[in-house]
Amino acid sequence: MAKRIYVGNLPWSYGSTELEQLFKQYGDVAAAEVIMDRETGRSRGFGFVYFTSTRAAQKAKEKMADVNIDGMKVRIDYSVTRGGGPKWAFVWTPHSSNTPLQPPPLQEGLFAAAESAPPSLALPHSQPSQVGREEGKDPRRGKLPAPP
Repeated sequence: MAKRIYVGNLPWSYGSTELEQLFKQYGDVAAAEVIMDRETGRSRGFGFVYFTSTRAAQKAKEKMADVNIDGMKVRIDYSVTRGGGPKWAFVWTPHSSNTPLQPPPLQEGLFAAAESAPPSLALPHSQPSQVGREEGKDPRRGKLPAPP
């Protein structure tokens, strides 16, 4: 049994102190917290009440089951603390073998990968095109001016 109760469908006007006062009559309340929106600072309409004993939490859940607050039927349930992290992890392995992929060995030099690439995969700037570029002629403008 849990010592923490989830309280849903709360009016937006309710804060942590009002929630604590509402549940104090059923047992010792260690803390009450209404969850607030980070952006607007308004209540998100639900909260949690922490009791000092399981018996008080059980009594509060039974008594508050069909209560209306400001015309809204409040939803009460036990709350269990979530564990940290994902419940499962996805690990990809290649179909050809069960060994994990290994990164290619590092080569020295800044352009080592471009130099070792086959010609079909070479970087575009590694071999500039010479089409239409004769000595002293710019294909876009015609003749280049003579150097000074």
